[in-house]
Amino acid sequence: MPIRRKSDDERKRKRAPKNQDTPLVEEKPLLQEIIQLNDDFREFSHISSFLAHALAASLEAHQWLDNDVISGGRLCSNLLQKRTSKLRDEMRHVTERYIDEHEEKA
Repeated sequence: MPIRRKSDDERKRKRAPKNQDTPLVEEKPLLQEIIQLNDDFREFSHISSFLAHALAASLEAHQWLDNDVISGGRLCSNLLQKRTSKLRDEMRHVTERYIDEHEEKA
């Protein structure tokens, strides 16, 4: 199936979610969406970090658990923290690059 390019009008508007009866709404400028995405990810990152630490502490407190379960929980906790950190750095890089490219044009 061929990919259809959106017209300018289609790119400027966004359909309301199907469960709402609201009409089409204007999209935010891309920079605002990037900033909002960064803010949302920062919030997710903090929650993820809290849960990873809580999981690791909980597993450590329950020494009666199988060592493989404790090790696996620690491993998952560490991987989640590392991946979240890497994604945060990538998002920061993309945002900075977008801002730099658009400042050059201005």
